[in-house]
This record gives sequence, C-alpha cells and structure tokens, in this order.
Amino acid sequence: MKGIDFLRTMLTLGKPWVGWVMLLMMVNMVIPLFYLGTLEGKVVLGNFVFGALLQGGIFSAKGFVRLLGIGHIVWVHTRPNPPPHRAQEHHPGAGPSSVLS
Repeated sequence: MKGIDFLRTMLTLGKPWVGWVMLLMMVNMVIPLFYLGTLEGKVVLGNFVFGALLQGGIFSAKGFVRLLGIGHIVWVHTRPNPPPHRAQEHHPGAGPSSVLS
C-alpha cells in the first residue's frame, strides 16, 4: 500500500509541516464539495485528485523525493489571468519625456 507508505513517510517530517500539509489536503478535498455545482468546484476537486494520482505514481517509482513537487503543475491553470493591456491613448505632451522636462 503505497498510499499508507507515503503518509508514514510524511509523518517523519516536523509537526508544523505535517499540520500544514494536512490542512491543505483537507481544504482542497472538502471545500470543493460545497461547490460541486460550479465549474470552479469541479476543477479544484479534479486538480486535487489528479495531483494526488500523479504524486502517488512518482512516490511509487522514486520514493519521497523532491520530484513530488511536479504534482503541483496541475494547479497552474487555476491562477488568475492578468487583465488585457489597453491601448495607450496618445496625449500630446504626456509621457516620460514631459515628466523629465
């Protein structure tokens, strides 16, 4: 049971790390259940499951290594997009050169 092995290995970390990881796991697993009717809830729950499967596969192949961080790549698409750049309106006399003069 690699899942049990992973949890046992994680418990060897310091108590603050174990608490932090457990809190994040609970939040990412429980909170989306309240929002399953929305796209965001489904995406977060799907990310949690896919990331856990990905990290479980890495753990099975390599053990508890830094490579497990690759499992966080599933969260990249959930970052907010920056607003699109608006075309700069041209104001005669405005701009960096007018500030310096």
